[in-house]
Amino acid sequence: MKFGLLGRTLGHSFSPRIHSALGNTNYKLFEREPSQLQEFFADPELQGINITIPYKVNALEACDVVDPRAERIGCVNTMVRKDGKWHGYNTDYDGFVFTLQHAGIDVSGKECIILGDGASSATVHVALEDLGAKNIVHLSRKTAPFYGDAPNYYETAQIIINCTPIGMYPHNPANLIDITQFSKLEGVVDLIYNPRRTILLLQAEMMEIPHCDGLPFLVAQGVEGKTTVGKALGEEMGRTCVDVDHELEKEIGDISTYITEQGEPAFREKEAEMIAKLGTQTGLVISTGGGCVTVPKNYAHLRQNGRIYQLTQPIENLSTSGRVLSSGGIERLRELEEIRTPMYESFAQSIVEHHRNAPETVAAILEDFETNLL
Repeated sequence: MKFGLLGRTLGHSFSPRIHSALGNTNYKLFEREPSQLQEFFADPELQGINITIPYKVNALEACDVVDPRAERIGCVNTMVRKDGKWHGYNTDYDGFVFTLQHAGIDVSGKECIILGDGASSATVHVALEDLGAKNIVHLSRKTAPFYGDAPNYYETAQIIINCTPIGMYPHNPANLIDITQFSKLEGVVDLIYNPRRTILLLQAEMMEIPHCDGLPFLVAQGVEGKTTVGKALGEEMGRTCVDVDHELEKEIGDISTYITEQGEPAFREKEAEMIAKLGTQTGLVISTGGGCVTVPKNYAHLRQNGRIYQLTQPIENLSTSGRVLSSGGIERLRELEEIRTPMYESFAQSIVEHHRNAPETVAAILEDFETNLL
């Protein structure tokens, strides 16, 4: 089986190192010319591919099944082969949303400028719409408004996102516009991650404006976890997947902030209320946070209409970034593992090893589920 990244020029890519850290050491770089794409996609050994510029639209066209969000965006960056057919997804969307959260940039009600009009800019545009941006303008080299029209927005633009490769290694330093001229700027994102600080971000740093490069975006869009598995499982079973943490954030806002301000017991009570609400329903795939096992009453709510699965993986593969309860790094994770392992085992009817391969994990769960329907 082959896994890897498809692109035209990939010497700058950090992807193999990131996927190796996530447990997938069989991750390769596939540099291909446009004329080679048809033969490449037809390779039966390929099981999973990430796609970067300039082939994200070509990838969508090569898919047999396209996720609705990717269809809406108009391109895919992830392809997974299921039953001999290519399924296309756009995890760049999640990566960009994570990047904004990581940088503390709020785009709701804001005037936004996107530099570029390629596939990545389409993803960013849809995400900004969903996050409630007031207005979105694309500056481009090909169609108006052009990069040279940037002065027209000096007094209004609040957020700027660079979705072009201008400034990327080995053509750094280079930039498209001078952001120091923008008087109301509140946040800057550059999807380039090599170098970590482009001219755009160095200017934002000098201006003391919240900013972020593209590395969090790259890592976040490449990570598969319980939510990804839950969504894929829901698709396979024709069921709705509900993530408890996502539902809670609609009510209480950022979970880490809530825990910091209100305390973990208050959060666990809110979490238990949500689990109780969801547990009364049938036909759902429910994805929970790892700490739900610390509240015994959650077991009955989850078990009454379903079967509970625990996904395991080496704790070295887990991130503590943005997680207030696991701040303290790997040692804190080891402490939590020792405390919670007996709790997980008491909750779960089945324990499944997750190797960062969603189709493989989903297949294991379905096999167990189908033999334990009662």
